[in-house]
Amino acid sequence: MASMILGLDPGVTTGWAGLLESGAIVGTGIVKPDSLEVTLDEIIRRVHRADHDVEAVVEEFPLAPAGQLAQDLREVVATVNRVLHTYGISPFRVLPGQWKTSAVGIAPILVNGQAIRCSTHEKDAIRMAKYYLSRRST
Repeated sequence: MASMILGLDPGVTTGWAGLLESGAIVGTGIVKPDSLEVTLDEIIRRVHRADHDVEAVVEEFPLAPAGQLAQDLREVVATVNRVLHTYGISPFRVLPGQWKTSAVGIAPILVNGQAIRCSTHEKDAIRMAKYYLSRRST
């Protein structure tokens, strides 16, 4: 069964991107914490209805020990983990220093030869998914 790669850039605004194994971008978006669980659930269900597996790549980053932002980010990470676990998806976790410094991390994102227009969070999710694909094929 073919897979869709789901790149996730968790944060106060979470970016997501869906890529086919060929690297073709099939969807991107940004989502706020209050709708994150529902949105991720809908994305995964749609992919499964299309008879594709989901492979997820999630950015992992150190969190401050205290403060409201740190607590908010912990809740986002917990939501992502809960949804993925519900579907039996074990994500590939990547540190920013791994993918951002890679050839994929610094390359422009093009669709049909044109630079893609989307948020920084979506671009990060795309690049993480492409990084995962480049590592997966080695």
